[in-house]
Amino acid sequence: MNKYATVINDYEEGFNPELSSNKEAFDLIKQATEATPIKLGFDVFFGVNCRASNFFNNGKYSIKDIQGDMSSNDLISYYDQLNKDIHLLYIEDALDQDDWNGWVSLFEKMSSSCIISGGDLIATNPYRLQMAIDKKAVSGVVIKPNQLGTVVECLAIAEAARQSGLKITVSHRSDETNDDFISDFSVAVAADYIRIGSLARGENIAKYNRLLQIENQLKIL
Repeated sequence: MNKYATVINDYEEGFNPELSSNKEAFDLIKQATEATPIKLGFDVFFGVNCRASNFFNNGKYSIKDIQGDMSSNDLISYYDQLNKDIHLLYIEDALDQDDWNGWVSLFEKMSSSCIISGGDLIATNPYRLQMAIDKKAVSGVVIKPNQLGTVVECLAIAEAARQSGLKITVSHRSDETNDDFISDFSVAVAADYIRIGSLARGENIAKYNRLLQIENQLKIL
């Protein structure tokens, strides 16, 4: 009997097994990839949404893989070694949303080899985006249209990010509906990536189906 539960979590609707460490999770994904014709590091790549504010308290970080509290520099060193081991393409919210000095250090150390993306850090907020650009803290931004409020404002965020050379990820949020506008929006702003969850739920399938429809329409044109 498989010891790993296949519960689907509420945030990104992915499998949510009980594991002893982050490394075990990466090893499982690697094993699953090796059982298919898909090549890791060629057809697919590792990306991590850390949501580090969730394990940040009183100026320190705490994760399963390391005993004791960690400073920003300690955590950055951990990420750097992880990148050397599994070759990350993308890392999001690797530090607390207000740990600006840490973000700058992370960017300096790892931006040459993977995308340093701000989700909670920027929160689709033009002022925080400009701070991140000015401080050279990120090389990517996550845009969540319903986080900012209007399509026009989101278009402005996307344009500012593009002008600054940032990679753009358009993302859904939890408690989504079957509305598929986000697929059209991601194509309209020429997003580099879109995050719409796994194929586990109808509200996600609707968005994938819309992307396929758009692809077919573009082929006709």
